[in-house]
Amino acid sequence: MCVKVCFVVGLISVLSFITNTRATTYRLTSLGDLGGGESRALGISNSGDIAGWAHTGFEEIHHAYRYSNETMYHLNPNDTEPHEAYGINARGEIVGRVSTSDYRIHAGVWRDNILTDIDPDGTRSSANSINENGSITGDVDINGVQRVFRYSAGVLSPIHSGTILRSSGKAINNHETIAGYSEITLGQRHAFTYSASGETNDLGTLGGQESVAQGINDRDDVIGWSHTETGIQEAFVYYGDDMQSLGSLDGHSSAANDINNMRQIVGWYSPDNYDRRAFVTVADQMVDLNLLLEPNTPWLLVEATAINELGQIVGFGIDPDGMDRAFLLTPIPTPASFLLVTALLSALRRRK
Repeated sequence: MCVKVCFVVGLISVLSFITNTRATTYRLTSLGDLGGGESRALGISNSGDIAGWAHTGFEEIHHAYRYSNETMYHLNPNDTEPHEAYGINARGEIVGRVSTSDYRIHAGVWRDNILTDIDPDGTRSSANSINENGSITGDVDINGVQRVFRYSAGVLSPIHSGTILRSSGKAINNHETIAGYSEITLGQRHAFTYSASGETNDLGTLGGQESVAQGINDRDDVIGWSHTETGIQEAFVYYGDDMQSLGSLDGHSSAANDINNMRQIVGWYSPDNYDRRAFVTVADQMVDLNLLLEPNTPWLLVEATAINELGQIVGFGIDPDGMDRAFLLTPIPTPASFLLVTALLSALRRRK
């Protein structure tokens, strides 16, 4: 058993390393929709399942879905109120938010496609991220103030992030560290992390007024966006105690949405301060994902929202019919990858 597990873990690590250190090509899969034409993919698990929202008809109402085995499943098919899914783990647990008939918005988690309202008595809350342990983070209204929370073992616990002003948890890793933002003064947000031991860390900015953390991996690397000294919004990565700009390819705005344990980062950049284009980092450099698609793929990738440990990327773009659609990008193994897999398989057979 140890040989098999070590082999699989090693194979994933090496293939991820190859993907991260050289430009690869991606095969695009359109996730379709729920009958209404428009869809977004917002989370992907390490098992390849996807969560997001889609329209079901001509009305512009968001409906949460799970995409698995090449099929999009409506999570709340009998609910006419809007609901959205933002994150998913390898156990298939999905988090998001649902609207109630009395115009309230509640954080929720779907387990085995059954929705549990984790803030039943609240007025407004949202579940934004879930880790492999089932712990959830997001934000909840406490006496009219938006506050970050951690939800674990059936208990929703608001967190004091060092300010009495608004805050939000955007991501939680498997060490229970939360990344998000906290207002340090009215209207001025700073990216922060909150550890399982209760330590709060203000990550600062790239020299400007604001920053927001959007994702965190199990190495406690944090990504998001920050204003620079000149007021430009740029994607950042925070390694250790240093916030570094990822740039924006051609000098305009950008934002990072997610990072995996191999430090591959995805997000968007703007070529003109209006339109957006999806990006992935290759050897720590931002690359337009539209340049890495298989030849003759007639899509425009607008934003990459999440990436898993296999390097699969989800997001949304404009399909050949001009519709906003969710997509899945799967790395196409390079010849070097095939040779490496063959060598590892041969080594495993000799070991056995």
